Amino acid sequence: DSVHVTCADARGTGGRWHCAVQFSLLGKLDEADQVTVTVCEAWGASTCLPAVETVANSTRMTVTVPIPDAQLWVPGAPAGQANLYTANLSIAGRALNTTSSARFGVRSLRTDGPRILFNGEPLFLRGYGDDGQYAVTGAPPMEKSYYLKQLSDMKSLGFNFIRFHTHSMPDVFHEAADELGFLCDPEFAMNYAYPCPFPGCAPNDLVHEVFNRSFTSIVQRTSHHPSLFGYVLSNEIGFGKSSQFV
Repeated sequence: DSVHVTCADARGTGGRWHCAVQFSLLGKLDEADQVTVTVCEAWGASTCLPAVETVANSTRMTVTVPIPDAQLWVPGAPAGQANLYTANLSIAGRALNTTSSARFGVRSLRTDGPRILFNGEPLFLRGYGDDGQYAVTGAPPMEKSYYLKQLSDMKSLGFNFIRFHTHSMPDVFHEAADELGFLCDPEFAMNYAYPCPFPGCAPNDLVHEVFNRSFTSIVQRTSHHPSLFGYVLSNEIGFGKSSQFV
């Protein structure tokens, strides 16, 4: 299944980051299945850290890889120069042989009172909104080159953040944003309020189930991208006492 990477802040550990490579194994496991995870720099000569090996012991596993003196991902990096890594996963056994990989960035995000701290430094968001107006395609384009051009133009105007209105973006957008050091907030097209504010809408259990599946799918697909700043549940969702979304 898909591969996800999350990294723990290295403050107080001498610059030694620990990144958890998480994955799910679909199908029956064998005691002889060997799991190998190698983390490599994404650019240049692709310098790799020593491989971490273990035996497959569960259908849902986490392998921790230490990264000494990690090159941090920061907003505002030039095109093609953002610090990125690739986690390469391989599983070998009598009945299972497969490989997968995921590109990620090492970064920390926390708050200190009213301040946003990105890699321990104050971050000031200079952003704009995208209301999903794709006149030519009718939906977000699927060409990475489109977003490299768009985000490069926006960076030249001083922006470092984009907030999407009631939609999330395809992987090619996040790949471009990762490389350019551009932050973003996808938003979910949730029901505006409860009870429904317009005739004919149906905020029932089935609708909630669809929302939850959609939310889970998007988080699983985008969580390893360093360009992801946060998720917006909805533009005008109701959070009153009568709301079923609380």
